[in-house]
Amino acid sequence: MPDTKNKIVLASPFIIIGINFIIAYLFGQFMGKWVFIPIILIEWCLFLFFIIKYTSKETRSEWLQKPKNHSLGIF
Repeated sequence: MPDTKNKIVLASPFIIIGINFIIAYLFGQFMGKWVFIPIILIEWCLFLFFIIKYTSKETRSEWLQKPKNHSLGIF
C-alpha cells in the first residue's frame, strides 16, 4: 500500500469521528435527540466508502466467504 493511502486509512476513524461531530452540530440544531439518524446513515456510508476505496475486490471477497474452520479451537 502506498504511503499516502496508508496514512488516509490510518486517519479514517478520526475523519469519520470529525464528520460525525459536524453532522451532530448541524443537524442537532433542528432535530434535537433524533440527530442520531443522520449520524448513523452518514457514518455507514463513510465506512462503505473507505472499505470500497481502499481495499481490493479480492480482499472483500475473502472477508465475506464462508468460514473455513467451524470449530472454536478451545476444545
